[in-house]
Amino acid sequence: MNAKKLIKKALISTCVIFTVITAAYMLVLQIINISDSSAAIEAGRVLLFFLFSCLLAIANAILSIKQIHTAIRYIIHYSIFIFAFSTCFCIPNKMNSTKIIIGITIATAGYTVIMLLIAFFKKRLLKSNSTPEKYEKQFNYKR
Repeated sequence: MNAKKLIKKALISTCVIFTVITAAYMLVLQIINISDSSAAIEAGRVLLFFLFSCLLAIANAILSIKQIHTAIRYIIHYSIFIFAFSTCFCIPNKMNSTKIIIGITIATAGYTVIMLLIAFFKKRLLKSNSTPEKYEKQFNYKR
């Protein structure tokens, strides 16, 4: 995959991730503030969502580079995810170290579940897209 395609993929992924995170956050705000119809999202939080989306999109782009060994790609992806999570969600909320560790543990559990679901669906999709090979006789056994 060339650099231009990789950058394009990362930008599209950034936009999708940013939209999903922002929409989910707004939905949670609306559910929590049922009586207040003017729940707004502050600009600093939006920028942190965008930074998180960019970092996660870069991690996803790295995952698609086939020249890097698979285990190394997933280690880099996880490392960038945890860095982005702690930088964009834990540190700005002025969490103490215990809460940061709990947050990273919960994020790791969520990461594991999501990556397992993605792997499962990719395997099912690849299995359903592959055409079975036609059987050809190798022996002409006659009675």
